[in-house]
Parts: sequence; C-alpha cells; structure tokens
Amino acid sequence: MNVSTLKMAREWTDAKYFEYWKSRCTVSETGCWVSWSAHARSRNRSKTLPGYGQVQYRGKKYRQHRLVYMLFVGPIPDGHMVAHRCDNPPCFNPEHLFVCTGKENMLDAGEKKRWPRQSRDTCINGHPRTPETTARFGARQTLNCLLCIKERRKQYINSGRNAERLRERKARLGRAAK
Repeated sequence: MNVSTLKMAREWTDAKYFEYWKSRCTVSETGCWVSWSAHARSRNRSKTLPGYGQVQYRGKKYRQHRLVYMLFVGPIPDGHMVAHRCDNPPCFNPEHLFVCTGKENMLDAGEKKRWPRQSRDTCINGHPRTPETTARFGARQTLNCLLCIKERRKQYINSGRNAERLRERKARLGRAAK
C-alpha cells in the first residue's frame, strides 16, 4: 500500500478491507483464495508459520484466515482455532474455513492422512498396518504397531541382565510352588 492508500485505510469498512485483500489474491481451481502475503512469508523467516498470510488490520497484525473468519463468519471461541477444509494454509476463502479445537484439528488431519508416515500401509519396520496390528496409546493417542511392541518386549526380556533376573525369578517361583 502506498501512503495515500494507508491514510484512506483508516476509514475503510470491513468489506473494503476484504475487497482489497481479495483483489490481491489468486483464485485456484479448487476455489481457494491464495494470499499474496502468504507467499512472501513462506520465503523468508517470520514470526508466523510458513504459508499463512499475515495482514495488518486497523493497526494490528493478524493471520489472514483468522481475521477473515472473525469479520465475515463470526467470533472464534476461546480454546479454538480456525482450520481449513481445503488444507491449504494460504487460503482465506470464508467458505473453506471452520472453527475447531486442537484435538479436532489433529483428528481431521488423521482422517485426511496429512501426516507423512500416516499415508503408509506399513509401520517403520515393515509390518502391515491393520486395525488388528495397531493401537493408540498415551495422552497423545499416537498410533503404535503392536508387532513392534512385542518384538521390543522380547528383546528386553531376553537381553543380558534381564534374562538373568527372569531365570532367578522363575527359579524362586518354582521353589515356592513345591
């Protein structure tokens, strides 16, 4: 924006800001409005995540998709975030945005297989990923291969000092049972 545009921007309505941003974006074949500021941010180091557009609105910096949601859809509740249905971070099309919690966003990412390892049919050791061979554990509910866990347990039990302890324990229990 040049100096005269900046002076006029103070008097702009929300719709005028929106039209200004929309005039400076590209529309993809999927209907995404790709922010020009997001491309600039992805090339250099900035305080925002790469790929997310950042704009200035009434003297304050915002991530573009969050601001567009607040202005044209509604407020963002505490503890919630604005996510993209299109999975395209620079997109700020209000029809592609929705509000969710962090957990819901991670579940959405899981369903859409947005994580690199998740799209694989096997675990890191080559075991097939099926509902019978995988389970979720811990607070993070990470996906674990049950076959790998069994192998690690066998290695631990049969390794050096642990094998000796196991033999001693079996011997003690054997004597106690007689």
